[in-house]
Amino acid sequence: AEMSRPECIARISALSRLNDITFDDSGQPPRDSRTIDRLADITHRCAPHRLGIAGHVGAGGSRAQQQRTSLALARGVADALIARGVPADRLEVAGLGATRPLVPGDTPGDRSRNRRVEFRLLE
Repeated sequence: AEMSRPECIARISALSRLNDITFDDSGQPPRDSRTIDRLADITHRCAPHRLGIAGHVGAGGSRAQQQRTSLALARGVADALIARGVPADRLEVAGLGATRPLVPGDTPGDRSRNRRVEFRLLE
C-alpha cells in the first residue's frame, strides 16, 4: 500500500540513521542487505517521489579520491535498489566526499563512522 509523504520521510530518515550498510573494497554493498531490502520496499510504496542517495567518506586521500569513493558508495546502493525493481529515474545519486563528517575523523574508527550512505525523500 502507498504511504503518505510524511510517513515516507519518517521511514527513510530512520533507515538513513541506522548507518548499517557495509561496503567491500570496491564500494559495493552486500547482495543481501535487510536495510537495502527495506529501503527498496519503502521507495516502491512512496511513488512517485524520488529518493536522494548521498555517499560520504572519512578524511584521507585527495579530495578527488574522496569524491570518487563517495560517489561509488552511493551508486552501489542505487544499483542494489535498481536490482530490486526501483526505477533508476526515481533515484538521485551524489558523492559528497568528506565534506559532512559525523565525527572529527582522527582515528580509524571515526573514519569508518564517516563512511556512510544517507537517504532522503525528494520532491
